[in-house]
Amino acid sequence: MIKKILCVTVVFTLLCGCAGPVPAADSCSAPDTEHRLVVYTSHKQEVWQPIVREFESRTGIWVDVVYGGTSELLERIKRESHNVRADLMFGGGVETLETYRSCFTPYTCAGSSGSRSGVKGSASRGL
Repeated sequence: MIKKILCVTVVFTLLCGCAGPVPAADSCSAPDTEHRLVVYTSHKQEVWQPIVREFESRTGIWVDVVYGGTSELLERIKRESHNVRADLMFGGGVETLETYRSCFTPYTCAGSSGSRSGVKGSASRGL
């Protein structure tokens, strides 16, 4: 009986070791929603996930990703115009985004020379 328990313990330990690293933050230590970066994306998970993981690792900023189709997410942003949840829209074609131009405001990264700019949700929380 002791050999069985020992064997199960060893196998469990090996399987846990193969599972990969544990994320730095779990749901118990997650910051309040106003201290998270909310990204709306129409890209597949295999595209955005490595980018989000590296961003979180480098900055320590928690990222919430909302996935959906481009039109679906843009309509959501339009409906949320008085209380936009998204800080960033990642994805969509130029033509589609141009149609929703009024839903976005120009954004320049703090500390930059202003030579590179993008767009940020009009109701950003200033993370």
